[in-house]
Amino acid sequence: MAGDKTRKGKGVKFSTFKALVDSNRVQTPQYAQDELLNLISACFTAQQSDLARLIVRDFIVDVGLRHLCDQAPAEPYLGVAEVLQVALNERGRSQQENSDWARAIQLAALHASLYPSPVPVREKLERDTRVNLLAKFIRGLRSRGYTVTLPDTDGLNADNEIARIAADIEKLWSNAL
Repeated sequence: MAGDKTRKGKGVKFSTFKALVDSNRVQTPQYAQDELLNLISACFTAQQSDLARLIVRDFIVDVGLRHLCDQAPAEPYLGVAEVLQVALNERGRSQQENSDWARAIQLAALHASLYPSPVPVREKLERDTRVNLLAKFIRGLRSRGYTVTLPDTDGLNADNEIARIAADIEKLWSNAL
């Protein structure tokens, strides 16, 4: 996976994602599910679609870890990120120079409110192998007295976090010998 700088370069920060989700909780006209997904997909350029998928995946990991490890609220953020993920299964077709993240998040928030997932948050996160295993690992270390903090950043890159935690464990292990 690419590093944080590459992913964040033409995307949107996690704090911006959350602020846009929070600011768009209003009643708006009804749309069909497919129509909304098409509108969301149309917010992204074809060139930036792959990067957008990685950024959204990082949002899901970030929300999941914070929920499972720190009891931070997962909704509405998880639902919105999942809608973005589904919409990004189709390559973007925006003719603009850059993707319109603000509009995509607004539409995804609308979709998530009109068509909420029937699957409970905890069940969704437990099915996500990457999030679930990393969360179990973090909780296990914490239960053994290790301080494992999730960085206060604009998005959590799971690969970077795995590498950071592995380095911390290696350092603890070498100090114990």
